[in-house]
Amino acid sequence: MSMVQIVLLIAAVGIFYLFFRQLFSGNYPRRGIDYEAKLPDEKIGGVSRPDKTFSRERVPGSRLEEWLQKAERARKEGNLIEAKRALQNALIMDRDNPEILRLLGEIYGGMEDWANAARVYEQWLEKEPDNPHALAALARARARLGEREAARELYRRALAIEPENRTIQKALEELK
Repeated sequence: MSMVQIVLLIAAVGIFYLFFRQLFSGNYPRRGIDYEAKLPDEKIGGVSRPDKTFSRERVPGSRLEEWLQKAERARKEGNLIEAKRALQNALIMDRDNPEILRLLGEIYGGMEDWANAARVYEQWLEKEPDNPHALAALARARARLGEREAARELYRRALAIEPENRTIQKALEELK
C-alpha cells in the first residue's frame, strides 16, 4: 500500500466513524423544533427531478363519514337498499347517533317497511325523548301500521312540545 492509499483509508474510516456516530446518536434536526416547516405536510423532492414534489396525500375522513356519504349518494340515486346497508354499517360504528337513526327510519319508510321504521324511530326517541320530530316520525309509522290511537297520542305529545308546528297539527287532524 502506498502512502496515498493509507491516507485515503484512514480518511474513509474516519468519515464512516463520524457518519455512523451521528446517525445513531439521535442528534438530528427535528421538525418544528430545529427548523420551521413551510407547509404542515411538506414532502421531499423526487429522485429524478429535484424540483418535483410529491402530491399531498388525501386526508381520509372517518369511516363513519364515508358510510353516511355513501348512504346519501345511494338515496339520491334511489337505491334504498344500498342506503339502508350503509346506514346500518354507520349505526354499528355509532349506536348513539340520533341522526343515523332518523335517516335509517326514513329509508325504512321509503321502503314501506313500517315495522322496522317504528323500531328505529323508537330507538331515536330513546336518545332524544323531547324531540317533536322523533315523536311525529314514530306516530307516522304507528299510523301506517294501523295503530291509530298510539299515533294520536304521539302526535299530541309532539304538539305539547312544539304547539306551532302545522305539519304535526295537520297529521293529527287527518287521524281523527
